[in-house]
Amino acid sequence: MKRFHNFIEKHPIKFLVFFLFVLFIFSFWFSYLFIFVKTPIGVISNDFSADWLQWIGAFMSGAIGGIFAFVGIKITLDNQRKEIQFENKRKALPLIEIKNGQKDYKNKYIQFDFCFTEESKIRKRKDIEDTAEIAICLENVGLRELYDLYIGDFKSTYFKTQDDYYHITPILYRDKSLKLNLTFYEKGSYDNDNMEERYNSFISPISFKCYFRDCYDNWYHQKFSLSLTHSITQNVCINQRALNIDFERCEIISQPIEISNTDLPWNNGKSVCIC
Repeated sequence: MKRFHNFIEKHPIKFLVFFLFVLFIFSFWFSYLFIFVKTPIGVISNDFSADWLQWIGAFMSGAIGGIFAFVGIKITLDNQRKEIQFENKRKALPLIEIKNGQKDYKNKYIQFDFCFTEESKIRKRKDIEDTAEIAICLENVGLRELYDLYIGDFKSTYFKTQDDYYHITPILYRDKSLKLNLTFYEKGSYDNDNMEERYNSFISPISFKCYFRDCYDNWYHQKFSLSLTHSITQNVCINQRALNIDFERCEIISQPIEISNTDLPWNNGKSVCIC
């Protein structure tokens, strides 16, 4: 009974179509059996068959008209509900903007490995205190606060993260910002690596997505791209920093795009790191 009730709530149109079909078949069978088939019982005499058929016709037309009226009203109400939901979502839509930030040890951080050459990909990190880093500022420039801000889906030629997704903050209010350090760890010394142009300056983009939800529990993701300039200082001791990185600019690749809760990466087996 509970499954039947749930089916009616989720699929009212399908239920009404099925009910109308059953009603038509039953009425047709009922009329045929008790009016047109001669039986010794004589449930309905020939004198009243016309009145009975007229009653059946009125009953069927009333039922069909009522059902179609219900369907029309439901479609109208569903469209109005969708319009109201769309307007509410539009008024509550968060929007993230990313700018250059001020480095501070108090900021939350994300670590990257600088895998510049093929040889460096299998080497360990340098164990030094003076590690290259930049800071970015994430600001909510939308119409309302956002909740559960995640960063993930990093893609870059030279910079690799240790974890897939990072939970940055549980809430970020409108017109408020959050600073985040990006730390880049060198993978040993690059002086003897098989790459002739390794001491040139490179522009290294990092693309990523921010995931967040609005006050109505609708989830969104928004894509960005950071352009970084990096270079390596030649003949630097293994205990010193050779990597130099500067923030160039940030581009917004997409507007907030709604995503289903079931399609969120961490609900499909991806790991999450708390910053």
